[in-house]
Amino acid sequence: MKIISAIDHELKKDKSKIPVFWEDVTLKLFQSSENKNLPSSNILENRENFNVEFINNVLVNAINELGKYKKTIIVMEDICYADEQSLNFIINLILHFSENVIFLLTTSKEKREKIENLIISLKAAEKMLLLDIERFSKQDVFIIVKKALGEDFVNAKEIADIYEKSGGNALFLNEYINLYKNNNKEQLLTRKLSDLLAEKFSFLNAEEWQLVKILSIFYKDISLDILLKLLEDNNAFTILKTLNSLQNINIIEEYKSKNQTYLRFVHNVYKDYIYKTLSMSEKQILNAKIANIFEQEMLPKSDLTEFIKLKYHYEQAGNEMKTLKYDVSILNYHLNYNHEIFPNLDDDDLNRQVKTYIKNDKAMRLLSELENNIIKVKNQIKNNYDRAEMDDIELMFLYCKGRYLIRGGVYTDGIMTMERVISLAKALNKQNMIIAGYKQMVIYGIQINDAALMVKYIVPAMKVCKSANAHADLGVFNRLYGLYHLMKGNIKQAEELFLRAIDIFSDSYNITNFNSISIAASYNYLGEIRKTQRMYKEAMEYFEKSIDLCKKNGVMCLAIFYINAGKTLFLEKDMENSKKYFLMAKEIATEFDSYWKNVVIDAFLSLFSFLENRYDTAMNMLNKSLNSVKTINNPRDIGVVYFIQTIMASYMEKSKENFGDIKLFLNEPPELYFYKSLKYLDSYRDTMEIEYLKSIIN
Repeated sequence: MKIISAIDHELKKDKSKIPVFWEDVTLKLFQSSENKNLPSSNILENRENFNVEFINNVLVNAINELGKYKKTIIVMEDICYADEQSLNFIINLILHFSENVIFLLTTSKEKREKIENLIISLKAAEKMLLLDIERFSKQDVFIIVKKALGEDFVNAKEIADIYEKSGGNALFLNEYINLYKNNNKEQLLTRKLSDLLAEKFSFLNAEEWQLVKILSIFYKDISLDILLKLLEDNNAFTILKTLNSLQNINIIEEYKSKNQTYLRFVHNVYKDYIYKTLSMSEKQILNAKIANIFEQEMLPKSDLTEFIKLKYHYEQAGNEMKTLKYDVSILNYHLNYNHEIFPNLDDDDLNRQVKTYIKNDKAMRLLSELENNIIKVKNQIKNNYDRAEMDDIELMFLYCKGRYLIRGGVYTDGIMTMERVISLAKALNKQNMIIAGYKQMVIYGIQINDAALMVKYIVPAMKVCKSANAHADLGVFNRLYGLYHLMKGNIKQAEELFLRAIDIFSDSYNITNFNSISIAASYNYLGEIRKTQRMYKEAMEYFEKSIDLCKKNGVMCLAIFYINAGKTLFLEKDMENSKKYFLMAKEIATEFDSYWKNVVIDAFLSLFSFLENRYDTAMNMLNKSLNSVKTINNPRDIGVVYFIQTIMASYMEKSKENFGDIKLFLNEPPELYFYKSLKYLDSYRDTMEIEYLKSIIN
C-alpha cells in the first residue's frame, strides 16, 4: 500500500505521464472499496479476479516513468515476511526496471533462507548486489557512543546499557543515543521507536498479541516449562503454534540451556514497548501469577538469580511482604558469600552462585533500609498467616544483621542481635536458624580467641544437628570442636575431629554434594598443627591442598590459606615466596572488603617493605594494621602486630642505618614488644612464632 501511494504521489507531483490503467490498479486494487472516485474502466471488476502479469506491467511502466526524469530509489524493508506471490512480484519488478531506478531491499539475516529464490534469480540476472551487514558489536557501540556523546558525557556502564537495549541494531542505537543527548536516558522509548513498533506489532493476530503481552511480563528470558504452567488452561498445541509464528516473524527466539528451552525477545526494545502497552491490572495480575509459579518451582538450594526474579515479580505485583522476603534473601546470599570465612556451601552451590561482592557501606545501607521496611510491613499485617511469614522474614533479617555486626567487630550489638535470633528461632522451632545462630556465636568466640565461649555453643549445636539430621552442619561443628581443642593444646583430639569432619564432607552417603570449602578448612587446621610441630613441608602440603580445593571458587577463605602458607614460608626464611602468598591474601581480602585478617596481612607486608628498605611504606602499612586491630580486637592478631614490631625493633637496634620516621615510631626496646607479643600470641597455635622471636631476642 505505502509503495503504491508513494509512486502515485511522485507521478502527480512531477506531472509525469500517468501510465495506462494506473488509476484502475491504484484505486480498484489498493484502495478502499468505499472510494467514490473509481475510474470508468472495467478492466478490473474486483480484487479477486485480476492478472498478476498485467498488474506487474502497470507498476513497471509507472516506475520507469519516474526514472525517465530523475534517479529513483525504492526501499522495501523486511521482505522476508512477504508471501511467495509477493516475492515473485518483486522479482518481476526488479527484472524490468530502467537503469535510473534502484531497489533497496532489506531482510533479517536470521530469515534469509525465506528469500533464497529471490536472491538466486536476481543474482543470475546480475540485478543484485548482496551486502551482509552485521549488527554492531559491543566494541563498535562503545566507539560510536563515545564519539556521539563525548568522553565525559557517558560512562562504561551506561554504554553497556545502550548496547543491551539496542542489541547493536543501527536504528535502535541511534534512537537511544538521542535519548541520552536530550537527557532522557531513563525513558525507554522515543516517539519514533514507539511509532515504528506500533506498526510492526499491528500485524499480529489476537493470539499472538496476547502471548507477547504475557512474555513481556517475565524478568529476562522465559522458561518454556514455566510459560506452559502459566497457560495451563490453554491448549498446548495452540501455544506452540503461536510461538512458532512469533519466531517466524522474528519477534522472539528460542535457545537451549542445561536441557531447558528458553524464549526471549529478539530485541529488548520489543519487550519494553509491549510492557508499556499493558494496563496496571494486567501487570499486577500476571506478575503475581508468575511469581507464584516461580516460588512453587524453587529448589531447596536457590541462587541469587532466582531471588532477584522473585523480588522483581512480587514488587511489580505490589506484594510488599514477598518483596521484603526476597530482599532479605538477596542480602543473606551476599553476606553468606562475602562475610563467611568458610561459607557452608557445597560445590554445586558454589558453581551456581553468582560471585558478586558487596562493600561494607552498601551492606550497612541495605540493613538500615530493610529494617525500616520490616517495621512498615509489620504494621500492615492483618492475619495470622502473614504474621507467621513476617516472623520468618524478621528472623532471617536479624541473623543477617547480627552476623554482619559481629564480622565488623561491633560485638555488643552483634551479640545481642544473635542471641535474639537464637531465642526467636527456638520459639518458632526453626532448627536450621538455631544452628546458624550458634555457629555465629562460635565464630565470635574465634574472633576474640575465647575457647570457653566457643565450647558453650558448640556442644548444644551438635545436639541440634543430630536431632535435625543436619549432616553438613554436624561436619562444620566437628571442625569447630577440633579448633577448640587446638586452642586448648589438645592436639590429638583436634586432629581426630578435623579428620572426622573431612570424612563427613567426603561421604556422599551423608550429604548430596562434595564440599570443597569445608574439607579445605579442615586441611588448613591440620596444616596449622604440622606448623606447630615444626613439620613445615607437611604443613605446606596441607595449605596447598586447601588452596587447590578453593582456588576456582574465589572464596574468602583463600586469604586464610594464603596467610598460613605465607607464615610457614616466613618461618622457613623463604621471604620471597612468603611475600607472594601475603600479596595474594591481600588481593582476596580487598575484593571482599573484609576487616578479617587484614591486620595480619598488613603487618607482614609492612615487614617485607621494611626489609626492602622502603621505610615510609612500612610505617604506613604498620599504621593500617594497628588501626584495623582495634576493630576486630582479636588477641592473636594483636600478638602478630607485636611479633612484627619485635623483629623491626630488633633489626634497627643492631644496625647503624638511618631508618627515618619508623625509628621514632618504634621507639621502645625490642624486648618490650617481645613480651607484649607473648601476652597475645596463642601458646599452642603460635609456638613457632614464639620460638622465632626467642631466637632473635636472646
